[in-house]
Amino acid sequence: MNWGWKISIVYILFAAGILTLVYKSTQEDITLVTTDYYAKEKAQQGKIDAAKQVVKDNAQIKWLYYNQIPFVVFPTNLNSIQKTIDVYCAFDPIRDQTIQTQEDSIAMPLLNGKYQIKCTWEFKGKKYYQEKEVIIR
Repeated sequence: MNWGWKISIVYILFAAGILTLVYKSTQEDITLVTTDYYAKEKAQQGKIDAAKQVVKDNAQIKWLYYNQIPFVVFPTNLNSIQKTIDVYCAFDPIRDQTIQTQEDSIAMPLLNGKYQIKCTWEFKGKKYYQEKEVIIR
């Protein structure tokens, strides 16, 4: 076999490999982070201000772990205030959830994975926002 055939075989194998990769990439499930990203982007400044308010008023949330279960503990002066907890899982949108509670502490029973937990609440006309990345193994 001469060099011409060997080079042709290499080019054919390379083209077949590229076409295989293109086919596999078109079969991959690509989900957007959120469907209404533009509206959420406009609300980003409100989150920044609310996060600064948490630091200013020293109203940080405590994150506790018991048997690999994270607990969100709000400041004690927030009795019967409506709180919203958004749980976001980047690799599996089925695991996303929104929890609304008036409790001062709540357990977050989550499956193994990486989550972003975003907490928002309002107290005496001031908005608060805090988030934390949690990895469950």
